[in-house]
Amino acid sequence: MRARLLALAVLTALLLAAGTASAAPFAYITNAGSNSVSVIDTSTNSVVATIAVGNYPVGLAVDPMGTLVYVANVDGRSLSFIDARARWNFMSSEYLDKPAGIAAHPDRTRVYMAMHTSGEILVLDLSASSSTAINVGPSPFDVAIDRAGLRVYVTGSTSNRFTVIDAGTNSVIATLPLDSPAGLAVHPSGTLVYVGNASTNTVTVIDAADLSVVATIPVGRAPAGLVCSQDGTRVYVANAESNNVSIVDTRTNRVVTTVPVGVYPTGIDVTADGTRVYVANTDSDTVSVIDVANNAVIATIPVGHSPFARGRFVAPAPEAAPTATVVEYYHAQFDHYFITWLPSEIAILDAGTQIRGWTRTGLTFLANSAPEPLSSPVCRYYIPPALGNSHFFGRGAVECAETGARHPSFVLESPTFMHMFLPLYGMCRYDQVPVFRVFSNRPDANHRYTIDQSVRDEMVARGWLAEGEGPGKVVMCAPR
Repeated sequence: MRARLLALAVLTALLLAAGTASAAPFAYITNAGSNSVSVIDTSTNSVVATIAVGNYPVGLAVDPMGTLVYVANVDGRSLSFIDARARWNFMSSEYLDKPAGIAAHPDRTRVYMAMHTSGEILVLDLSASSSTAINVGPSPFDVAIDRAGLRVYVTGSTSNRFTVIDAGTNSVIATLPLDSPAGLAVHPSGTLVYVGNASTNTVTVIDAADLSVVATIPVGRAPAGLVCSQDGTRVYVANAESNNVSIVDTRTNRVVTTVPVGVYPTGIDVTADGTRVYVANTDSDTVSVIDVANNAVIATIPVGHSPFARGRFVAPAPEAAPTATVVEYYHAQFDHYFITWLPSEIAILDAGTQIRGWTRTGLTFLANSAPEPLSSPVCRYYIPPALGNSHFFGRGAVECAETGARHPSFVLESPTFMHMFLPLYGMCRYDQVPVFRVFSNRPDANHRYTIDQSVRDEMVARGWLAEGEGPGKVVMCAPR
């Protein structure tokens, strides 16, 4: 069954007791045997939170800003989203075909996920809540994306196939036969790809330009996870059946040393400053921390049962989301309402000289001034005088496109005036507040936006029409 992730249900939200984020990066470890994710503070090398997710989580990816974590639950056939700031999760409600490896695109709008059963890469468009399936052959295992976001690479351990996808068109542009390819890593320059071959105990070095094999490097038994250092000088290989990590010099394509770790290491990642390597040891329920300066384990961290941590799981500490205060104005002569967060417009309206007649109602709410993972752009249309001489704020790309198609005379002033979240089945997350929209239902069309339900009800009593989803008629969700 081909998955279609058209709505993300907040049906399993779970708040967890955890401290506030520190300045250090975090490592997120999927524990397949305990259906959880361990959050490790890399400044103390201690677990600071354990988050319940779906059944048998294996693959994991982190938003480049560290704000959202994506977890592929193989047996749960679902995708969990973890809010890295609040440390709670919600899962997609729709069926997925045993999702395994997963990678987040650098542009923060897409996630590429290997569907182990269907032989597809499912591309989730987070901005439009839609998906595209790309056929790559049986049992895709791991996914990696180059830093520029141009190429997506996929390994198929049972199909013996290495696949290259053009991220611009989401189409397969090349395949290469390999021996049980499993883990893979992309050089920071994007020029080389490193693939671990489980059956031959080697790493294949591939030239990304022409897909020629540059070198074949003997490593330990069953290389499962690979990661390239941020400066591109080293590749770290987790050898599952050798219980060690091979460190490869990318200039000579030779193993320079081997570091013993825990039992059956699989997932592996490196911090942004390149000083620490984190290794998930599946059969010892631990994470080993390697000090790059002396190539030795300096800490062993107990986590959940059967940690896999497939993918890039070390992320920066999440920063606070950029928000702006949206101010509401009222024009008594027109009986019109208007909202804006732009300081330049607020100054003009408050001055009342260049544009007259607008006064503050005293009501405000927050909006994101920049995109957030899973947020939706809110466009702004100007409605010409013949139809109202007012503005309409469309919540999301779909509504904005439909509005422009239905009303070609409307002027699109901004496709991304601000950023909000769409309600899911008429509900907002715990850290958001509902935004209500009412329509004047008059020839001089005007809309009012408010987070005060009593104001919405008062407008409806005056003859305005409530618009939105669910029994509460919620149109958007604003930051709290």
